[in-house]
Amino acid sequence: MLLNAFTVFHVVLSLIGIGAGVVVIYGLVKTRTLPGWTKLFLATTAATSVTGFFFLFNGFTPALALGVLSLVVLLLASLALYRHRLHGGWSRTYAITAVIALYFKVFVSRRAALPLGTRANGPGANPVRAPFSDRAARDLVDLRGDWGSRRDEEAVRVFPWFVASKELFMQIRVLVGLSLASLVLSGQSLPEMRMLPAEMRGSAVDGNKVGSSGLAGVHTKVLFGDPSKPGFYSILLFVPVHTTIQAHSHRDDRMATVVTGAWYFGYGDHFDPRSLKKLPPGSVYSEPGGRNHFARTDKDEVVVQISGYGPTDTRYFNPADEPKPAQ
Repeated sequence: MLLNAFTVFHVVLSLIGIGAGVVVIYGLVKTRTLPGWTKLFLATTAATSVTGFFFLFNGFTPALALGVLSLVVLLLASLALYRHRLHGGWSRTYAITAVIALYFKVFVSRRAALPLGTRANGPGANPVRAPFSDRAARDLVDLRGDWGSRRDEEAVRVFPWFVASKELFMQIRVLVGLSLASLVLSGQSLPEMRMLPAEMRGSAVDGNKVGSSGLAGVHTKVLFGDPSKPGFYSILLFVPVHTTIQAHSHRDDRMATVVTGAWYFGYGDHFDPRSLKKLPPGSVYSEPGGRNHFARTDKDEVVVQISGYGPTDTRYFNPADEPKPAQ
């Protein structure tokens, strides 16, 4: 009973990881961030690899080696996502390693199921028809080593449909291949653009305030990309006169150029007028990821061009300073 429960737990983890992985890859192709699904995919995939080491083997088999390699790939994906925040080339690193991690999971699950289905049809076993040829099963036994334990047969009895789902695995592999091709080949091309300061001032603003302070009266216009999605973006920030922006930060590194007006800018966890530096038109400054900063305008409206690598966000150091949504 204990072995059966452990096997069921292992198989359920694998199925959840595959399902979550397909959702995550779909999100990558659509350039959507799915933090909840991503955490579920990474956690269950890692847990499946770790629990797989507790099954009985004859020595260090290729399946164990693939499990170790899967953990290395998951580590790279986690570093790219949570430590480097998809900056620069880490965005491509995350996309590729996430796809590889899902492929490894499907690869091992399908090949692990082949010998199970074949052996479960032996004397005294519940008949489960494996939709694969005997030759394919013999060729793939070498990958798993000695998987002839009762625990394996119990898994087949509990999840016979898991063994027989050849079509599902083939569809997932096709999806993974198409996703990887899309990630490698897709990309936006930078359009030709020439705008004078006066043209920027007269430019229509967007309703999307992603990447701005979110204050009433502060508007943005997206010049390129989408600040809410992975990838390079550039926005214009329009700040009205006599506006004070409290200390806040953004998750990505950003570079900015003051286009018009006098922009008073400073770094720190709290707004401090003594730390403000006046930045006239033509000035440049940086907003390091996670570094709190604040700003103010005087008698001039300010237009600032900001560029970064999304997805970006805005986090106020003091939650009480966060603008309240309009009623």
